[in-house]
Amino acid sequence: MFIGGGKDTIFASSFTKKIAGQYKDPNSRVNYKHFEGKSHFIAGETGWEEVAAYVLSWVKSL
Repeated sequence: MFIGGGKDTIFASSFTKKIAGQYKDPNSRVNYKHFEGKSHFIAGETGWEEVAAYVLSWVKSL
């Protein structure tokens, strides 16, 4: 799972998406999710619960 934040100035969301697109392991499930308005400190920001719920949902779907 790759997560990008729209306000991430340390690791641009576009770069995260590019890396996710390059991951070609046929035995892996790759997912990219963009959260607009989130910075590099995405897990410590207001609204972190939305991100955590998304991650949990993705993990449960495996």
